[in-house]
Amino acid sequence: MKVLMINTEKDRGGAARMANTLVNAINQQESDVQAILAHCGDDDLNEAFRGYKKSYAFYLNIIQTRLLGSHRIYDFGISDEIIKLAKDADVIHLHNLHGYYLDFVKLINNIGNKPIVWTWHDMWGATGRCGFAMDCEKWKMGCHTCEHLDYYPKVWVDNASSEYKVKSNLFKKMENLYIVSPSDWLRDIVVESGFNADRAITIPNPVDLGSYKAVDKVEARNHFNLPEEPLLLFVAHDCNDERKRYKDFEKVSLNSGIKGVVVGVPPENKNSDLIYLGKLNSSNDLANAYSAADAFVITSKSDNYPNTVIESMACGVPVFGYAIGGIPSQMPEGWDGLVDYKDITELSNKIKNYFKNCDEHADAKHSMIDHAISNWDPEIVANKYCSLYKRLYIC
Repeated sequence: MKVLMINTEKDRGGAARMANTLVNAINQQESDVQAILAHCGDDDLNEAFRGYKKSYAFYLNIIQTRLLGSHRIYDFGISDEIIKLAKDADVIHLHNLHGYYLDFVKLINNIGNKPIVWTWHDMWGATGRCGFAMDCEKWKMGCHTCEHLDYYPKVWVDNASSEYKVKSNLFKKMENLYIVSPSDWLRDIVVESGFNADRAITIPNPVDLGSYKAVDKVEARNHFNLPEEPLLLFVAHDCNDERKRYKDFEKVSLNSGIKGVVVGVPPENKNSDLIYLGKLNSSNDLANAYSAADAFVITSKSDNYPNTVIESMACGVPVFGYAIGGIPSQMPEGWDGLVDYKDITELSNKIKNYFKNCDEHADAKHSMIDHAISNWDPEIVANKYCSLYKRLYIC
């Protein structure tokens, strides 16, 4: 059985890392399923990863999408190449389709009436245009107007209503569609959006546990020349993204009195009390960053099933943060590290108490690692997807 996965990126972002890991896990198994990932992250063509990056298309579509909407992308033949690949596939597996790369309207209209699995990594499939609606509920009524044009993917002109109609009509054509979400939180949104509840299922994201694993703390800190003192870690692609609420982490670090370490595009105004490592693109660097920390803090305003939480646990680092989206479902049983959104005082207190009573949490590192292995091992997740592919193919 041939499975064609499609994602706008190959390596950058949680959806890309998940798709990349899943392809490798499926192909490493001795099974009758073969997977290929078509993407726009580079222009390398090999057996399992087919890159169709066209830089000029990307920059043109930044302008075009921000003016006319994501359904007006011109991808210079990328969708045509992927449609050709789809002819030999038995099952199509979609991941992220939005961004500035791919004419998804043309793609879906021409991949044929094949079984389709679509993994939602955010809310884009339910909204007119944004990846996360956060506190806006207009997606339930057709996104008649958009008051948050700066939400990713950012736009200059409000085309949310027309985009919603185009996407809704397009999705209705996908008769043999199953939607997968890594969290029950997002699955509920799938169903509330009008998709068939019997065809909406939950499968967790896999994480490359061979890359994300505990590194000796001294070695990890030496890797970045970090000080020998308690450290809190914050990881985001861009600290200036309001959804990630970097400022909340800054307050938690200062309130708890524990030095904060920040990974990602730095904020416009750096705090001299925090340490900034900048963007880290390799799993080796990220594993060292997680392992160097004593605790990981996630203060997102809205999130689905963030890979950073899984990666942190895989490295044996306990997680503290806001109980939003699918994050509560990621926590080990009995772990009390989450608080209500924006409750900075309670979050700071939990962290301070954790560090005051370290002896009581001596087994936290091993329990986090065990939890990661039992839930997000790529082989386990790959088996769940392969079972779904075979069920769809037989039907």
